[in-house]
Amino acid sequence: MAFEPFVTLSCLHPHTAANEPVTLLQGPVRMPAAGNTEAEGTGALVLRWLPSTGLRLEAELSSAGWNAPHPGARVKAVIADETVETLINSTRFSVKDGVSSSRVSGSVSTFVRGSGENLAHLGFQVVNFSDFITPGPKPALEFGYPPSVAELQWDGWRIRLSAVEHSTDVFKSLEETGGYAFTHMGRLDRTDGSHFSAQDAEGVLDTFNRFLGFARGAASNLAIRWGVDTGGATVWERWGSPVVDPWKGRDTWFDEHHGNLLSEIFPAFAATHANPDRWEALSLALHWYQKSNTRAGGMEGAIILGLTSLDLLGALVVVDKTGTMGASKYDNLKAAEKLRLLLTILKADAVFPARSANLAAFAAKQGWTDSAEALAEIRHGYVHANPKRRKVVLSASNLATFEAWQLSLWYQELALLYLVDHNGEYRNRMAAEAVGEVDKTPWQ
Repeated sequence: MAFEPFVTLSCLHPHTAANEPVTLLQGPVRMPAAGNTEAEGTGALVLRWLPSTGLRLEAELSSAGWNAPHPGARVKAVIADETVETLINSTRFSVKDGVSSSRVSGSVSTFVRGSGENLAHLGFQVVNFSDFITPGPKPALEFGYPPSVAELQWDGWRIRLSAVEHSTDVFKSLEETGGYAFTHMGRLDRTDGSHFSAQDAEGVLDTFNRFLGFARGAASNLAIRWGVDTGGATVWERWGSPVVDPWKGRDTWFDEHHGNLLSEIFPAFAATHANPDRWEALSLALHWYQKSNTRAGGMEGAIILGLTSLDLLGALVVVDKTGTMGASKYDNLKAAEKLRLLLTILKADAVFPARSANLAAFAAKQGWTDSAEALAEIRHGYVHANPKRRKVVLSASNLATFEAWQLSLWYQELALLYLVDHNGEYRNRMAAEAVGEVDKTPWQ
């Protein structure tokens, strides 16, 4: 099949600045309430970002003879002839010139409209992904805004990803204000040009969404998706309340000047999805990794989550992937021994890197022999109700604690990359001095 020489990527619902609300649908609204009453008016479905992200139904309705639903009630409202289930958050009444009205706001989890069958391609908008560039010449099939583009393929699917138009302004806005913005857009199709359904595409897009979170080290989200038929008409849309972490510069294994890593790693990452047990465990480890990287629960909580992730990753590498040790024997090892064994397989010796000098000094003072024992003992000191242990770990300097957190993240990233069979470059957070500086994975 001959492919078109230029592939258009677009945002169906763009915005121009971080945290700017996006109106997705507006028109007449009908809303039921108690006592078989119904009110009419006008309203809109709006994707709002602050104080929290979410899809909202906002309506101004006539109140005459209408028993408004109370906050917490679930109702099925109709907007522009589309039905949407809404959790009512607030209702405000007002009277002007003798006319009563109500302003109602409610949360919407997901909204879908149209037919998701016989799609030629599916477009999407990405919230809060990294500002990456891909080195080298422009892709043979030109699309988007090179060099901020990547093409990923797996199992007959192709994903084209690009930064949005005027992305420089978007990222500048995010750096200034934080929060949320559509940073990227993309398109999914079949490599053989065959038609597909939105249901067919759901698994690969959800996997891709998890992959973006892995690369960013924090949750991104494909909040808006739409399907296009062979005639170029948009025949299906899906909008959701995105689960996404606010913008902040993050250290991660993904170097933003090596966008090629996305296409290199995604196929093996996506293939894991075919094994439900392995995928469930990997997804849980990724969740803990992201929460650790975003410092959920403060620095101490981040270290606890990181060591929990490493315990699971160790089982996946030592027991499941390499068969180095049986599950029962592995479970009986002490935490430091588990981590030490994992690092041996990853060919990352349990020594303190140069950037962990404060942690190394603190560990030496406690008589801890290596980085595996240090991380395990610090985690135990936070978790177990042992006054002696707790006193020890709480005596660590802020720099030593920070270095323990960073070291745990490095080990998690190595384990995750090993699990997806990556034998290439990555950003080593314990060695990189600038963007663009990468190392080879140590097991090559």
